[in-house]
Amino acid sequence: MKFLLACLAVLLLPQSISGMGHAAVKVKLIGLVQSTGTGTLGNRSLNLWATWARGAGYHVELDIQTYVKDSVATDIAGLIAGVPNGTHGILIPPYGSGDTKAFIAALPAGTTMPIMVWGGASDSIFSSSCLGKHCFGTFTVGSKYMTLGLQAILAKSSKPLTVGLVQNDNAFSDSVASGAATYINSTEGLTLGAHVTVTRGAVTSDELAAVGSLIAMKPQIIAIAGHSGGDVETVIAEVKKSLTPAAILATNSITAGAKAQFVKMNMESAMMCVMMPTQWGQSKDAADPYTKWTSDAFKQAFGEGVSYHAASAAAAGIAITDAINTVATSSHSLVDALKAVDLTSFYGPIKFNTDGSINKPMYVQQSQAKGSPVFTTMFGDLAYPLSSCSGWGKGKTCGDVRKFYKEKGCCGQGNKTVDLKDLNKYEIDEKMDDKD
Repeated sequence: MKFLLACLAVLLLPQSISGMGHAAVKVKLIGLVQSTGTGTLGNRSLNLWATWARGAGYHVELDIQTYVKDSVATDIAGLIAGVPNGTHGILIPPYGSGDTKAFIAALPAGTTMPIMVWGGASDSIFSSSCLGKHCFGTFTVGSKYMTLGLQAILAKSSKPLTVGLVQNDNAFSDSVASGAATYINSTEGLTLGAHVTVTRGAVTSDELAAVGSLIAMKPQIIAIAGHSGGDVETVIAEVKKSLTPAAILATNSITAGAKAQFVKMNMESAMMCVMMPTQWGQSKDAADPYTKWTSDAFKQAFGEGVSYHAASAAAAGIAITDAINTVATSSHSLVDALKAVDLTSFYGPIKFNTDGSINKPMYVQQSQAKGSPVFTTMFGDLAYPLSSCSGWGKGKTCGDVRKFYKEKGCCGQGNKTVDLKDLNKYEIDEKMDDKD
């Protein structure tokens, strides 16, 4: 009798728990990504997740094609037509806010498939482009990009700071710059000194002159909302010619693409101690209940070129996994199941706001001699000011150390314990190191 009851209990288990239910849910990811650059990272990551999913018994298929802008509407229509009856289709836009918005605008009227926005952070994706559609984003929106970095700099400083803000003319950069300006204007200790817009990529001579005028105002913080491959590196190089501010906070500034550009300019040292907003907190132990990927496990599985862009695409796959399991054990549609996703992962929390944007914080990363550590809300090892970094300043002088020694009450107290991290706060002349 006990044996029969045990068998009956197993039969009554939800199928997804026994490992069979999710296999009955068929999912096909269809979309367009770029054939080069960051788009390929997302494609690799989605294929990595799909390989894991099929190995775990999920019925997952990918049809991710090369993105050609002038045929996007035709390509999308063909992809949608290729989703069999009885299969849940999920749309995958290309990388970049502008291309994501163009993809969404080209969708046929009445499209009800969920759209996994893995590579776009512009606020307008969710506030306007996705109205009436079912978008789910795995990038924290652009308006939140600069907040943590500015908080970190303010926490390190003992005096009010002026910010010079430079952005390119891209939708993503506009979101980042608008959010930064709002935060600066509402935060005690920060003042927005000047705000300049340049062209994405190749900066014109007139725009470079405008950047020069901003630099001449000697803001303590230079904040840049732009892209690697031209404008970000050009602005940082222009700063380095005449000014060492207390800090530089710039999007896409310490990526592999940025490094290649700095090397090409023979200015690799300009990356040192530059701070970059990042989507991925790189926690050590956090993992989702399905893939069980930690940050280190994902890095190892992905291999060369791993970045927060790749991690974002993997998070999209993890969210889909959770939704598949919900569909397998309930009457939820895939869209409703995605709305209900709420889990921890190596990428951070995966949970969507009512507009489809992810409810996840931003983080900040800094280029240092020992690598590029990521900071969340603890800034103890964040190198500050920029003049203390190799490549930018002279480093700490004996005068700085003497001032630190005196003000810490160390005279005659050879055994007194002090926190050497506080040494970063001491500058013998209390001024920025201007280069003439």
